[in-house]
Amino acid sequence: MNVIKRTSMAIMFLASVSSMMSAKSIAIFADEHNPNNRILAIDYKNMELIDENPVEGSLNHHADVIGEVKNAKYIMMVPKGSNFVTFRKVDDRSFVKKLNLPFQPRSGDAYNSKYNLTLLTASNRPSAVIIDNNSLKIVGRAGFNLSCNQYTLNKIVTNSTFNNPSCTASDFGGSQISGHPIWLSSKTFAILDRSNKFVHVYGISKVDGEWKTKLKNSIKTNSSMHQIIPDARSRNIFYGMTEGNFNTNTLARIYKFKLIHGKLKTIGYRELSLTKGLFLNKKTYKGIGGHNLYITPNNRYLYGATASGVVFVVKSKNLHIKNAFNVGKGAGHVNFMKHGKYGVVTNHQDAFATVFNWRTHKFVKNIYTKFDKEGIASLLHSHSPYIEGKYFYNFWTDGGVFYRINLNTLTLDNSVYVGGIPIQGNYYKFLNSDQSETMINTNKKSYRVYEKMTVNFENMQGTSRDWIGVFRKGTQNNWYNVVAWRWTYGKKESNVTFKYLPRGQYEVRAFFNNKYKPEATISFTVK
Repeated sequence: MNVIKRTSMAIMFLASVSSMMSAKSIAIFADEHNPNNRILAIDYKNMELIDENPVEGSLNHHADVIGEVKNAKYIMMVPKGSNFVTFRKVDDRSFVKKLNLPFQPRSGDAYNSKYNLTLLTASNRPSAVIIDNNSLKIVGRAGFNLSCNQYTLNKIVTNSTFNNPSCTASDFGGSQISGHPIWLSSKTFAILDRSNKFVHVYGISKVDGEWKTKLKNSIKTNSSMHQIIPDARSRNIFYGMTEGNFNTNTLARIYKFKLIHGKLKTIGYRELSLTKGLFLNKKTYKGIGGHNLYITPNNRYLYGATASGVVFVVKSKNLHIKNAFNVGKGAGHVNFMKHGKYGVVTNHQDAFATVFNWRTHKFVKNIYTKFDKEGIASLLHSHSPYIEGKYFYNFWTDGGVFYRINLNTLTLDNSVYVGGIPIQGNYYKFLNSDQSETMINTNKKSYRVYEKMTVNFENMQGTSRDWIGVFRKGTQNNWYNVVAWRWTYGKKESNVTFKYLPRGQYEVRAFFNNKYKPEATISFTVK
């Protein structure tokens, strides 16, 4: 089993919560607006603020989940301007514990499920600590002998007395010295050293009840690396995107790595530059300011959003660039509809989100958020966008507005003002509450006569007699009006197909347990 789990920006399924509120779908965000740092809980289904609580520390940038995702109990608040983190309960956000650190923290969104450990990296040095999720104590450390500001060297310099660093980072991604943490396996992790432009790979072993770390190898990259992600199809293949540098005109790159015997090996890379068209219509797309990297739901393509306002689509198999298209300034995050065709790019420095078709890899539409800027943050949209069903959720950070975009109508359809500058968080779904919302969608809105149609469904009840039916639009829910139907065979999430439908206006409807009460409906046309 692959133990690599990135928890930031992912939905957390909680099996049991002791003091549940009525809301079952909650977004929990950190707000780093000094001096009023706080933690926010929002019912994102009903678009309502649940509560807000003050938190200790300066620049609380992250609200990272701690422990096993299905039974998460704690949130770790990460104040990047302080030398500690604090832990709070997921269910009511109450204070649990303060943990002092040997550095200023960066993020702790990497979980080792085999040993129940969290990897927390530093913001002011290329270092990390390992936290035991049961005791909430530090049980290992790494990188404290790494010198910094050595980015011109091809071999890392170590110094066992290097206790008070003054590290700097020169590439696009800001002043943070470490990138996002990642477990490469249950016994291997990486520190992304932005000061020296290296990826350091460490192995762990347990000695006398404590975890010891050992540097296995270091990989030099063309510029600082922000993040590494796993390939969902393989336990030993990984991808990372470097940031590039606007001042030196250094392009961002996508790297492909392979973990071999506890060491990481570069097996390919691609600079983000693509020329399209011929002669007078020739246009070159260049990617500088690489941020996070994402892989499509079918695991075939990598999407790299760059601050230069271009998204690159790269084949994961051979790193060939499939396409590039313009988006907004400060593009940094990409989300995909799991069963639909759309994806959304978060543009940190522009007043719109960009919708694209991830099946054709083409631009669709810019959706303007049109909220007021309050001038208290340089970031317009937060680092934690999320898609569930037909909705895209995110914060307008410089103004404190949580908003929702309907991906069926491609419109901004709801928002709630909470103030401050909420910047990063997670989305939680409480599964011990009522049945989650059933959702269905079709792969297209319009079909040709007798064309095959795929219907995707989520959150069915899971009985052997749940079913999906096709009806003429506007007809009643009874057997006489069923045009075509399929059992879901006890699956809560999957798809069914229909074909040979004549011209007309139709609806697909989802039903539980052989009944005629529709749980979800969507319209389509056959022409």
